Amino acid sequence: MLEWDITRVIFSITDDTSMDDSRFGGLDALTNGFIARYNNEISNNLFNVKTNGEMRSHMFDVAYALRAPSGFYGVSGRKTFSGREKHGVTKRLKAIKGDELIALIQDDLTGLATFTLIGQGHVVEH
Repeated sequence: MLEWDITRVIFSITDDTSMDDSRFGGLDALTNGFIARYNNEISNNLFNVKTNGEMRSHMFDVAYALRAPSGFYGVSGRKTFSGREKHGVTKRLKAIKGDELIALIQDDLTGLATFTLIGQGHVVEH
């Protein structure tokens, strides 16, 4: 049986507009929000955020990057599940049950240069 342990999610946003905690990337605050969730027989919301500041309240190491001379502004962060000083335990997903890690985007993000969300972890050895 194929299973994965998701140990963290990492996000990164770039834009040509400066960013702060009141915005989502370089956009105005979102109306409906961005939801990260996992589904392992039941739907479990990890967070719903509308601003960079709300992202900071749910994650570790949220940081802003200044614009490079010919580049973009940026914001990035990570939410780690496994570890005593983190957010609990890994999130186990089972292929046979159709479990999944979900990014639900409820607003138009096309104004951003990039938006990336990555789930990281490992295959469970039996």
